[in-house]
Amino acid sequence: MHQFSMERIERDWRQIVGAGIKDIWLADSNFGALKDDLAKAQLICDLKAETGYPSTFATSWSKKHSPRVQEIVLLLNRHGLLPHYQLALQTLTPLALELSNRKNMSSNKYEPIAKQMAEQGVPIAAELIWGLPGDNLKDFEANLDQLLATFPNINIFGYTLLPGTEFYEKREEYRIETIPVAGYGKAKGEYVVGCHTFDRDEGIEGYFLITAHILFVHGHLLPLTNRFLALSGVNGISRALRSLLRACLQAHRDNLPELDISDRMAVYEQRSKLYLALLQSPQASYRLLEKALCGWAEEEGYDDAFIERLRCVIALDKTLSPRIGSKQTAWQHFEFDAGQLLKALDAMDLPDWDQILDQQQDIMIETPGGVGDVLKDPDGGSWLKGKVLHTAITVDRLPA
Repeated sequence: MHQFSMERIERDWRQIVGAGIKDIWLADSNFGALKDDLAKAQLICDLKAETGYPSTFATSWSKKHSPRVQEIVLLLNRHGLLPHYQLALQTLTPLALELSNRKNMSSNKYEPIAKQMAEQGVPIAAELIWGLPGDNLKDFEANLDQLLATFPNINIFGYTLLPGTEFYEKREEYRIETIPVAGYGKAKGEYVVGCHTFDRDEGIEGYFLITAHILFVHGHLLPLTNRFLALSGVNGISRALRSLLRACLQAHRDNLPELDISDRMAVYEQRSKLYLALLQSPQASYRLLEKALCGWAEEEGYDDAFIERLRCVIALDKTLSPRIGSKQTAWQHFEFDAGQLLKALDAMDLPDWDQILDQQQDIMIETPGGVGDVLKDPDGGSWLKGKVLHTAITVDRLPA
């Protein structure tokens, strides 16, 4: 394996930051695998301390989460240089793994890693890919529900068939069905929407699920609600997300006349239009989301106590959601201990609900604004989420 010397790397990086370049992407497809990679990470942190640059650092991580990789991740996170750290699981379905010639680390290895990272505020994520031959929607949704209770972030991608890959050569054997997608340079990719283990309708419904996840989780409309449901052991979160997306499409069909809401691939490709429509009227949108989710919970047989907790988390999501317009700072009153609820969910834990519901709290929230201007796509919604500036002393509820 070829690599430049540390002397060469330091000379190049000092020249880069000296020129005022604030973003560095390390073109390494396996960062953390080599012994010198820890020294490279330390150099990046030292340069930032000396010069203020780089502001951001990104790379493609080692496929194995070794102790060295963990040390690098924690180092970069302490210095504000870790936008994300991703474990590329891709799928948990055995047949899909076999046909892809992949072998993932076992759950008893990645679960404590994800837990430890979340507790330390590391933006760890799992990567899933929908559409791999050998997979099916039922198993994929079960895999997603499992990982939602483990990882604070999950990135879901549709599988794109590219020339020169093994699946491309075996497309007839696996009865792969595709539709065109934008090209990658000279290589023209194709969305996989069907194969020998799932039909075309199931394949397209998988893209509908990706749309729902991007809108409500990546778009930061309901990330904490999604996490609360997963940590509570709720089955069928993926189905609930798809149902929620259909409710939003129906509610906004008159506002989006150019979007055929019955065309699920069109909804996937034009999801930003629905996202902006939802945030144009946040009060109405969150009334819709709360009504739909609480109605779903009632139909699933959850009791009043669970639904009360669900309403609390939705209220917190609403307050922290991205906003249209300029930056705003305001106190927000909660009929529960919102600070402790947020702290627990951020650490991938459920709170002590008796304590949460027994107190009221005022919190100062800053929302940067910028939706529709700085941000027009839900994929980056977390960049414009609200943040807690101050919390007032919690007050016990007065007896009735």
